[in-house]
Amino acid sequence: MVIPWAKETFGEVAGALADAIPACLTRAHERARNGHQGVHTQTLEAYGHGLHAVQYEELAAASNISPAQLRSVSKPEPS
Repeated sequence: MVIPWAKETFGEVAGALADAIPACLTRAHERARNGHQGVHTQTLEAYGHGLHAVQYEELAAASNISPAQLRSVSKPEPS
């Protein structure tokens, strides 16, 4: 299901993005987890910083929208 905000914001690609987002975020989580495990830190800082960066990369790769454009999309107003 695509909400009106998504249709207004992303236009005709809103449905494709809605379908792609779960897989993109799963891949981003895996990449961030691998990075965290690779540096062997005892805190989750490496995971958190990695996830923040790679979530935009994964979404951009799936949508042909730049990471900067994705970060700048406004959030829907609470109802």
